[in-house]
Amino acid sequence: MKWDQEFFNQYLDDLQKHLFEEMNLSEIIELAKGDHHRARRLLNLYILRSRVVFQDFYKKRKELGIQSIFDQVISALFHEVERSPIKQEIVELLGIEECMIESRVEGYGLKEFNKDILAFGLYWRKMKGDLAHLRGDEFKGM
Repeated sequence: MKWDQEFFNQYLDDLQKHLFEEMNLSEIIELAKGDHHRARRLLNLYILRSRVVFQDFYKKRKELGIQSIFDQVISALFHEVERSPIKQEIVELLGIEECMIESRVEGYGLKEFNKDILAFGLYWRKMKGDLAHLRGDEFKGM
């Protein structure tokens, strides 16, 4: 599977609508800051929407109070990145550097993010109908 940014953004739109109906992103960020589980997980993915979105939110992360979101996402992306072509592609596409981590996340935080990326992969497989690409090593190590 190659990273499909356009399809990922469609997935995010569908997920946001499913989980939060008519809530806007500012409201979801406020929930995430309050440690709302689903809001944090959606925001973890939302910042991967594009290079511009990632970089803009990264610049405002302290002001918005979402440094922990970036720490979790970047830690997970760089955890065993050499074993995951998808993670490598995301890192390159969005211009993410490991030095952007302020406080490294371990354990459950890594697994949670990896599950969410895997869930997108399963959604991609279901919607695109391309099972052959997901039978390789792309998601091993996540």
